[in-house]
Amino acid sequence: MIGLKAARHAIRVPKGSRVATGPLSSARATVLEKSRRRPFFDDLDLTSSYFRIRNIQPFSTTASSRYHAAPESRQRIVGAEPGSQTELEEAQNESDAGSNAQIKIIDYCADRVEQHDIPASALDGYGRKLSKPDWAACRWIYVNGLDTNVVTTLGNEEGLHRLALEDVLHTTTPTKVDWYKDHCFIVMTLQKLVELRQETQARRLSNPLEHLPHTRSNPRHQKWTTLTPRKHSVSVEQVSLFLRSDNTVITIFERSGPEILQPILTRLDSSKTIIRSSNDASTLVQAVIDTIIDISLPIGKDFSDAFGELEQEVLMNPTVNQSTEIYTLRSELSRFRDLIVPIGAVVRTLRDVHAMGRPVSPGADDGHNASQNPDETPQDGPENHSGVFPKPLISPVTRTYLSDVNDHITTLTTTTHALIRSAENLTSLIFNLITAKQNESVRQLTIVSTFFLPLTFLTGYFGMNFDPMPIVNNHSDVMFWYIATPVMASIALMMVARSAWASRRLGRLWRRKSAESQRAGRNS
Repeated sequence: MIGLKAARHAIRVPKGSRVATGPLSSARATVLEKSRRRPFFDDLDLTSSYFRIRNIQPFSTTASSRYHAAPESRQRIVGAEPGSQTELEEAQNESDAGSNAQIKIIDYCADRVEQHDIPASALDGYGRKLSKPDWAACRWIYVNGLDTNVVTTLGNEEGLHRLALEDVLHTTTPTKVDWYKDHCFIVMTLQKLVELRQETQARRLSNPLEHLPHTRSNPRHQKWTTLTPRKHSVSVEQVSLFLRSDNTVITIFERSGPEILQPILTRLDSSKTIIRSSNDASTLVQAVIDTIIDISLPIGKDFSDAFGELEQEVLMNPTVNQSTEIYTLRSELSRFRDLIVPIGAVVRTLRDVHAMGRPVSPGADDGHNASQNPDETPQDGPENHSGVFPKPLISPVTRTYLSDVNDHITTLTTTTHALIRSAENLTSLIFNLITAKQNESVRQLTIVSTFFLPLTFLTGYFGMNFDPMPIVNNHSDVMFWYIATPVMASIALMMVARSAWASRRLGRLWRRKSAESQRAGRNS
């Protein structure tokens, strides 16, 4: 009882609180004191469908890592209405409004292109200040940097559905395409190969992440350890696209927008390109998707080179440790493939959606004032055959070029799947080679043991302590060699003869099998 009172007094636990008896370290007392002052829900991770207690590590103040932690993803209050801004998101609205978001508005037609840079702080009301000119056939609104205030303003100005806006803000949204009455919404992942750089702690804290660590709670943040020896890593981020029926395209990138923007602007500068001369916004969507796939191609090439080097090491000197490297390679290849395959499904949906006759539900709103009208729902498939048909958002020309994009995706996924199968076969090869080496070692030990077994027997016989023992007492050690030498020679001849007989037998069997296979080939 005295120890319990002393412990309560030492950590200042309120009266009536339950405390475990026994010695308490100062570190544990610090944790209990902090947990007493902090609400319980601060230690809950609400980003998944179930509660998880986060690991509390208040003592590692000097520990550092090459891959620093990513910012916490936007969270939803449990039970909140889908598409509504939660209290947490409203707080983030005030804190990150206009933070590092780059916005461009590009109007173009077959004869003319104009580009405007819009500050994030001046985005509100841009539809009235910078309306689409009469000469412009298409408008591209480009946003680089995920900002809650910017996304909400775009949704209000362009009449985007609030469910789609919610998916934009939550970067764990799976790759998909949703159809609304006057626009469609596309989400996909952008994977790119980046070079690892030695960065100071200050730079890591001030700059956005390019390569993120892999954790089970957030599988999109992955450290690609197979490529680390090659000074490479893979960055994964979400890309959101809106295609409106008035030929307006909205693209929202997390941080890698310039790598998509520059090649497309180069194509827009030329009046001879299809994206410029077609006066069709769906060709711009196709160009964005095609560029995303093109950026992913070097990843597959780097994985292929890494696999080739690992395969050469296995063939020259197989070790058990290589199986760990192969497992890591298989996991990363599977992750890469799992992020590419859904993009192929989206491309095929965009290509075939109007051929399937996808309708819009009766009475759905026109998509405007999306923040006030929550009743519209996206269509999940072509099985609903009631209602009106939307205006085709994907032109026949775009569908033709989407088939080409689908071919690139199929080639990439097929190559990746082949590498995964080869990695599995390489694992089997490692253990087969190691087993064969062990069997050869056992065979050699068996030969040596068999060769010296008679000597062991003779040594034991002549070394017995019987007295009298005439064969030992009346003869010198020469008698031992008179007996041992013929025995060893006989056993050696028997082993050589048996080995030669086994070799001849295996040779006959091999020649017989070869002759049978040749006859079967001629008969076929």
